[in-house]
Amino acid sequence: MTVKTLPNGVRLAVLQMPAVRSVSFGIWIRSGTGHEPPEANGASHFIEHMLFKGTKNYSAAELADRMDLLGGEINAFTTKECTCYYGRVLDVKLAETARLLADMLFESTFDEDSVKLERGVIVEEIGMYEDSPDDLAVEKLLLGVYRDTPLGRPILGKKETLANMTGAFLKDYCHSHYVGENTVIAVAGNCKEEALAEMEALFSRLPAQKGPNPGVASYQTTLSTVEKPTEQSHIALCFPSIAIGDPRRYGVQLLSNLLGGSMSSRLFQRIREQLGLCYSVYTFQSSHMDTGIFGIYLGTGRETEQQAMTEVGNELRRMVKDGVTDNELYRSKEQVKTGMLMALESTSSRMNHIGKGLLLQNRVLSPEEIAASYERVTKEDIQTLAETIFDMDKASLSLVTQKGNAQAHLDWLKG
Repeated sequence: MTVKTLPNGVRLAVLQMPAVRSVSFGIWIRSGTGHEPPEANGASHFIEHMLFKGTKNYSAAELADRMDLLGGEINAFTTKECTCYYGRVLDVKLAETARLLADMLFESTFDEDSVKLERGVIVEEIGMYEDSPDDLAVEKLLLGVYRDTPLGRPILGKKETLANMTGAFLKDYCHSHYVGENTVIAVAGNCKEEALAEMEALFSRLPAQKGPNPGVASYQTTLSTVEKPTEQSHIALCFPSIAIGDPRRYGVQLLSNLLGGSMSSRLFQRIREQLGLCYSVYTFQSSHMDTGIFGIYLGTGRETEQQAMTEVGNELRRMVKDGVTDNELYRSKEQVKTGMLMALESTSSRMNHIGKGLLLQNRVLSPEEIAASYERVTKEDIQTLAETIFDMDKASLSLVTQKGNAQAHLDWLKG
């Protein structure tokens, strides 16, 4: 892999994969919800939408038509830390894809009529997530543990903040955040030199400056109950965990896999397979620049939720007290390493790995380095992490149910 820093601060990272015909290309910009002041909540995601809604050279329909003609995929997403515009096309279409994305980046009009229409689309998107009880449970949990900080605001924004955003406001916000030192261009696949040279010229147009710093966030305990007409109780709980660059992240990922990351994991085997208390139970790690959480989700019936929560608590205490066996740790390492290595055979996965690593950590680890980091994790490391993370006094819980109370569920967890 090569990384070249352009005069304006943009970093162009290229991984040549000559054995494939496709190439994946991403524009990674350090501008996400974590960078937004309260009154601009939702601006990063709104701008992501607006870049597809017309430029000085193409209408929204013409952009969509040109994207389809490329024969691949062009899309975008927004997170708490960044916004990414990406494409996966045949190698011969890389330069054309880069020109199209550059046109969207530099020439979007932010027309007021389009802003009004897209605001309505985003409001509908907010409603869609609120109608999904499992997503709602996790969202309420994350907003609660980071309340009163930028991470405690929804990526989609709120209806009241979106209502005040004009095309001029969004354009100004975009220009102040979409700048050279905030940007990584990641390319993975069969990359032609002439296309790469054109990309250098295209993205040298970004201003040579640094964007605003994100706000600082920290974990706070929270309890949330949302009563809705659901068939199941949807429960999301978490504990404070590690930040993105923490060297213990390999151990935490193995711990998550051991507890709820596969069909052989402890929570899945105990709560679903042995006791039949739920259909879905899993763990997840969500890390940010300053902090993170270790989360658990389960969906269960109201007649079984008390026993299910008690069993989750029992499994967490067993992990703290007894740790893991040699066989469990070996199996988890093999599963996680294999999944990682197989995923990195894809140009899209390699591009995402490069872009996110370089943007957020200023470093891209090789697959061999990552595999070696997993191998170095010991049973003692796993148990120490469990002892550190699973502090019941720091547990938070979010509940979406027909009728219930989050405090009762937390009490069942604590035993």
